[in-house]
Amino acid sequence: MSEVEIRKSMKVNSCVLALIILFIALVATGCGGKTAVLVNGESISWDEYEREYSRRISTIKRESPKDLEGEIGQDLREETKRQVATDLIRDKLVGEKAGDLGVEVNRAELEGRLRSERRRLGEEGFSSMLAESGLTEREYVERLSQEMLVDALGEAVTSGISVNEEEAEAYFLEYRERFSQDETIRLAHILVGTEGQAKVIADEARRGKDWGYLARDFSEDVITRDDQGDMGWVTRGTIDPVLEKPAFTLQVGEVGGPIQASDGYHVIRVLERKEAHNPAFDEVKKEARKELLREKKEEKFQRALKALFADAKVALEIGNGHWDPNLGMVVKNKDD
Repeated sequence: MSEVEIRKSMKVNSCVLALIILFIALVATGCGGKTAVLVNGESISWDEYEREYSRRISTIKRESPKDLEGEIGQDLREETKRQVATDLIRDKLVGEKAGDLGVEVNRAELEGRLRSERRRLGEEGFSSMLAESGLTEREYVERLSQEMLVDALGEAVTSGISVNEEEAEAYFLEYRERFSQDETIRLAHILVGTEGQAKVIADEARRGKDWGYLARDFSEDVITRDDQGDMGWVTRGTIDPVLEKPAFTLQVGEVGGPIQASDGYHVIRVLERKEAHNPAFDEVKKEARKELLREKKEEKFQRALKALFADAKVALEIGNGHWDPNLGMVVKNKDD
């Protein structure tokens, strides 16, 4: 081989070597994206991290811009960075554990949840929700899928837990007050602007005039007037005290008022009543068993997550915190 040919060969080999080195570097940094966090050897890119951080800061700017001003604002930005890192790390760990256990999100259920959310909000409301949260539809679906994956993982981890009747009864006896029922009334009202109007309506109602008609035609409460003024079931301490006292003295079907409150004059009527009741175990057996089962599953899942976070190997490049394996979150460096 001539000297010229040797030089050409060396030049070609050098180019190939350079390309190999470049390829390895690209793979190691996520195809050009620097690594923000390494979680058990898996990369979270700067692009993903910065995108989520920017989205959260934009939300704060829109809802409460003064929170980002001055030293307090800088502290909030730094805390937001740590929160973003924490959430991304936890998502990565949950995904890894789900993969180990063969847990997946059911695609049909995911699509069903998405359709339900669209129906609930309407297309315009759904689009507004995406715009306000700073998410694309794809990102929203990914978040919904992550929520469902956490639920599915929880079910897989706690699938062997059960509650027998003896355990349920012991739980009922220990937390009996949770199963007691306070006195409750189903209350309706008609709200008007003057005492004179309220007196006329109250008199008409007591003489047997159709309550639904009176509410629909005269009440200024636009939320309840088309539903006969129905405020739903209420207990003591949940409504305006000036309404509560007379309301709980009325019998079912009895009309009260006029009652002056801060928003006008009320005429009220009790539609139904449930007296205070302390049930026996047999009356709430299913409820007690269900509640104890929920608590036992939640406790076991939280222990599993704590172990998952404690065993994680996390390296951060964001520079303003470190992974605390005991807390399972990114915390501020002591010297920051």
